[in-house]
Amino acid sequence: MKFPTLHVGRGSQVGPLTVFPLWANKPAPTKRFFSNKSGSLAVAEREGAPVVGELVVSNNSDAPVLLLAGDLLEGGWQHRVISEPVLIAAGASEVVNVNCVERGRWSGAGEQINRGRKTGPRLRSKLEAYEQLKQQEVWAEVDRFSTSQFTSKTASYIDYLNLVEEQAVGSDVRPLDGQVGVVVAANGHPVMLEVFATHEDLVQAWDALIGGALADTRGVRSVRTPSRRIHRFIDGLESVELSRSSKAGLADKVVGQGEAEGLFTSISCVEWDEELVHLLVLNQRHDLFADAI
Repeated sequence: MKFPTLHVGRGSQVGPLTVFPLWANKPAPTKRFFSNKSGSLAVAEREGAPVVGELVVSNNSDAPVLLLAGDLLEGGWQHRVISEPVLIAAGASEVVNVNCVERGRWSGAGEQINRGRKTGPRLRSKLEAYEQLKQQEVWAEVDRFSTSQFTSKTASYIDYLNLVEEQAVGSDVRPLDGQVGVVVAANGHPVMLEVFATHEDLVQAWDALIGGALADTRGVRSVRTPSRRIHRFIDGLESVELSRSSKAGLADKVVGQGEAEGLFTSISCVEWDEELVHLLVLNQRHDLFADAI
């Protein structure tokens, strides 16, 4: 798979974040699918005996539905986060790999609620850990949010996200015409890059994506990131070799790592019949990931 050619627009400030719009030189997708907020998903605990690391997701729509690592599922016996991307066929049910983001509760209802929310980039980076260490890394990250100003009775990332959303200052920065991706930067350097299949997919994910990044950077000072660093960041990605690593339901997960210009990046893509439907790049050398590498 070839890394797409990306074009960067002018950055806008959203609190401590500088947000850069992206356009991609890639064909429009020929296949129809829904992203995770389509309202067509039924999410439930394993029947008979709930399992921390697994949920059953049923797609009740007439098109495949894409779930991404970092997507949050709330309720059930405990709140969870999707740990691996998966494209679920129309009318199909899949046992989906998840991690717990609420370790102080193991009781409740059998169904989960999908509100279309996402974790921030720090927690998303923990989902790239080795399988044996992943849950431990996720719990450690959730614990990091507990401070003298915030505590959760059930050690819940959702409780923290609710608090941040209540205190967040609204932003009028929205995706521009034709925009399919974004670079989120903080403290003068890029944090992550995310590209979706279509403009509509980006619009649907926008509030959750920005909200998760703001949750990670609460208390970080506002420093505008110069566009030259974003261009250098993207230039360093175009030479990275990408390779298929695993199945993702109907799709394939494609990964790569790059090191250039003092940056170390992890790349995770979802490819469906040789079409790019999602791309995530994390700048693991950013201060935000200081304890993640």
